[in-house]
Amino acid sequence: KMWRMPIRLVIFLSLYLQVTAISVTPHWDLPVGKSRSTSTLQAVVNPPLTRGSSIHDRVWKNLHDLEAEVVRFQYWAPYPRLGVAELEAPKGNPRCATASSGYWVNIFCGTSDGVIEEIQFASFGNPSGSCGDFKMGSCNAPQTMQIVKNACLGKNSCSLNASPATFGSTCSSASLSIQAKCSNAKNETSWDFTLMDSLMEDFMNAQNGRSVMINICTPPQWMFNTPSQIPYFSDPNQVDWGYSQMTELRDPTMTEISDYYARVLSWYSKGGFTDEYGKFHSSKYRYNFDYWEVLNEVDLSPTMMGQPEYYTRLYDAVVNKLHVIDFNLKFVGMAYASLTLHKLDSHWFKYFLNSSNHVTGTPIDMITFHYYYVPASRTDPTTFPEMFPEIDYVIPLVKQIIDWKNEIAPHVLTDMNELGSDLPGDPSSMVPFPEIYWNAGAAAFAYAFAKLGGVGVDVLGHSQMVGYPTQYPAVSLVNWTTGAPTAKFSVVGLLKNQISLGDIFVETEWADQHRVHAQAFVTKEDGCSHCKIFRRRIIEKSNFSWRHLC
Repeated sequence: KMWRMPIRLVIFLSLYLQVTAISVTPHWDLPVGKSRSTSTLQAVVNPPLTRGSSIHDRVWKNLHDLEAEVVRFQYWAPYPRLGVAELEAPKGNPRCATASSGYWVNIFCGTSDGVIEEIQFASFGNPSGSCGDFKMGSCNAPQTMQIVKNACLGKNSCSLNASPATFGSTCSSASLSIQAKCSNAKNETSWDFTLMDSLMEDFMNAQNGRSVMINICTPPQWMFNTPSQIPYFSDPNQVDWGYSQMTELRDPTMTEISDYYARVLSWYSKGGFTDEYGKFHSSKYRYNFDYWEVLNEVDLSPTMMGQPEYYTRLYDAVVNKLHVIDFNLKFVGMAYASLTLHKLDSHWFKYFLNSSNHVTGTPIDMITFHYYYVPASRTDPTTFPEMFPEIDYVIPLVKQIIDWKNEIAPHVLTDMNELGSDLPGDPSSMVPFPEIYWNAGAAAFAYAFAKLGGVGVDVLGHSQMVGYPTQYPAVSLVNWTTGAPTAKFSVVGLLKNQISLGDIFVETEWADQHRVHAQAFVTKEDGCSHCKIFRRRIIEKSNFSWRHLC
């Protein structure tokens, strides 16, 4: 009867020197849960994905042939010229900034915009309004205007710390707002999508109509209060870990950053946008994105950006601008990273998931969180099995997240869209690791999928498509020299093709549970006779050799 049933058996096992007989007993009539997870991956923008790279064609073909859904495509911090569409602030007047106490205000005219010739507004206290419409509040340090003039007039740029030590105010919760005029300002912008466009085209072509999640996670850093302007390299391929500061937005209304993302989405989905000075920029794109994720791993930030209250305000500002542009777009929040540090902050999840903390009507369609399992040694393969107890550790934490989600916002989906193995020394280590690591990482992801598949996480995304020396080489799913898929890449397709949503996990017994993990499941009936085949896939992991046996 077994041969006529739509049954599959997946076994993940750990052996030491040789393959030996393993006794596995599936109890087909004792269901223990359903498969609720989709296997996929994330692709992060970096130079190997750009046109002209020696592995460009191979890598994008890998993704195309994988035929995965809900693939996350992330433009991120280390390559600002590959992921930021407006690297310079608009050149017109006025120039404004607002900072909370303790942060810096930076007024900058630019190399061709002359000098600061007028301070039109300055208040350290409780001013209100926004750029072009600031108003004095009930409290103001009386020397603010003179201090700002002394620091700024006649200069190309100036920076002031918003603190009582600078201005002498006794106001509680004081902030500093400045509005200035540059002597040679022009109504010009720096919008440039050239490098971003080719990456987006290649990604969308590879996906070929399958679902995508877009995350343009690095905003222009001139939007943030910093002691000085944040520079960026002229070489788009030069890694720059210092670009993303993500302190406090200089525009407390968050209009500036939400308008930025609205223009980016319009460029890729509506054929263009109107810039800050009324000029229309035309594009050829009419993409239909499925999901848009707002920023990445902000919970790790020591600044205001790392607070759930601040992030929730920003999420609402961005999402409500984008929702008007594309009503069918679904929105994703959090990208919570602290699980990798073995930290689970209930306040982050409970606050963000609670609709009463959001602007009325703001959609929350999915939350995301990340986890990397890391052995103790980069070079000693006998430590690689440590990844498996690291996965066991996170299971109850994930169950807690699912419980909070089900209690507060049961309609919201979940996605561990950065789930994968890493090694000590990343992102920048140049020390090579044994090739056996690729197979160890594949076995670990398969184990994680088997353990998390019934917990209730909707999507499990293996991270990341391409890494390379200086940029998380151990996280890579492909060989960064040839572009060939490693076992870490191939296991995504194996799981995607063999385990479907709704497949029934059944009680499974097996010998030697210390070294072996097995999970039997029954596939959904779909009426196709060729699907009713007993199939077995074995992933063997050993301290000395890992190999995939079909």
